[in-house]
Amino acid sequence: MKRAILPLLVTAAITLYGCTGESSLPTPTGKGVVRAINAVPGSPEIGFLIEERFLGDMSYRSAVGGGEWDDFDYNFNFDIRLPGEAANTRVATEFLDVVADRDYTLVLTGNAEAPDVTVWEADVREWSETETVFDARFGHVSASLGPVDVYLDPPDVVPALGGQIGTLAFGEVLPAADYEAGDYVVTVTAAGDPDTVYYRSGTLDLVARVQVTYTIADGDEVTTAPHVLVALPANGGAVAFPDARFSSTVRFVHGAINASAVDVFDDEMLTNAIVTGLGFGSVSGRIERPSESTYRFTPANDAGAVLLEQASTLVLGSRANFVLLNSDNGLSSAAYLPGLQSRTTAGRIQFFHAALNHEFIEVFAIEPDSEPLLEEAVAIASLQFGQAAPPLDLVADGYDIYLTPLAERDTILAGPVRIDLEIGDVLQAIVLDVVDPELAEIVFYPEP
Repeated sequence: MKRAILPLLVTAAITLYGCTGESSLPTPTGKGVVRAINAVPGSPEIGFLIEERFLGDMSYRSAVGGGEWDDFDYNFNFDIRLPGEAANTRVATEFLDVVADRDYTLVLTGNAEAPDVTVWEADVREWSETETVFDARFGHVSASLGPVDVYLDPPDVVPALGGQIGTLAFGEVLPAADYEAGDYVVTVTAAGDPDTVYYRSGTLDLVARVQVTYTIADGDEVTTAPHVLVALPANGGAVAFPDARFSSTVRFVHGAINASAVDVFDDEMLTNAIVTGLGFGSVSGRIERPSESTYRFTPANDAGAVLLEQASTLVLGSRANFVLLNSDNGLSSAAYLPGLQSRTTAGRIQFFHAALNHEFIEVFAIEPDSEPLLEEAVAIASLQFGQAAPPLDLVADGYDIYLTPLAERDTILAGPVRIDLEIGDVLQAIVLDVVDPELAEIVFYPEP
């Protein structure tokens, strides 16, 4: 359990009453629960603070909090770090008088540099062991949608007008209600039009004696569906439920210099080629795939020899990359979810390391046409072979990109490679071997 008392109150008490021998600090009568959710598409991570105490960072559609706080008054603050800035920027403050046994969700929408804060309130639920229901309410933070109807039905029920549990405008939340535990499907439609379906979940096993807020939110570049359902459990965090109608997608990347062009099959009999003639350094388009697959790589136009067989599991509704790699024993592979989310405050760049000749590398972004004094520069990424670096936010500008071995900044493996980065750009790059084992190559490939 957490206990928080405002620094200003403590200071005032010491100043005014320090000599009396009696405590004047306020006495809490109970605790309330506070969390926040970042519902600002394109935002950088937003820091959530109670007064000046940091509680956590929130990426888009994620939440921080769920902790209990004494029933006092607080300022809840929100900060972002803009690229190129040494200090955080405060973008919002919400004064909140926390009442005992109340649950507060601070919902950030609008613009990342001046977000709107809406407070959703409910009672904290206390459960007895005999109860067979769950407590749920539904909200709307999808800026791309107008008014919506929300349906919560058993899987075999088709939503019909009149069966909705409520209608929501953007920023609203329905009152909490009890539902019997069981299997349900959440459907979100245009208000008054159940045939216009914006979102439909898979079957959700909703258990008894839990309190959850669900909200419809916009998808982004990492989701294949335009909308996502986000669950905010009472104890904190956020869980995204993708739209069950949308498949995952995969891009195949050929990063193995020792392998010729390849075909990729998804069946044991090698009769269904999903990619053909993929050459070294090239990238396929996006291909819809089920969550579970086994891929078999063969030489192009030669299904008689399987070079690599690899099982793959995908997050439903995600966009994944699958990279063919060299290894000490032949071929290997790596799969990852690229950081494709754009920013309204920066350009972004992400690197994947596929150059076997250089196990560890560093990446530098230098002012164009300047002398690459890498000994004094700060690396924007450090990578081990077969791994992707986290996507990095950069000031929109031009850069010369250099690669060096880790801790050997006087040895340039590749560069300068010029990039011009605009706000909203997301550049994906792969580091490849070249014929000369002392060098490497940077290849940028756009998202189709």
